[in-house]
Amino acid sequence: MAVDEVSPDALQAISIPDKVETNFGNLQFFDGVPTKATADILYDNLDRMRAVMTPRPARNCKPARRSPPWAASPRG
Repeated sequence: MAVDEVSPDALQAISIPDKVETNFGNLQFFDGVPTKATADILYDNLDRMRAVMTPRPARNCKPARRSPPWAASPRG
């Protein structure tokens, strides 16, 4: 039987707790699967994180296309 071959320490290391307290709510799991309420909390948090992340402005690419002065073209 495979259960006999795994040590209790190894099982504890890979197990998922039934309840996890976070700063955005208590997360509950059943056999490692989040409950519907937990999934809603996690998706709400993802939406919140995406809403506050500001996109970086596009940079001007013209300076990047210019060759540096030390890389002079052989054609002059």
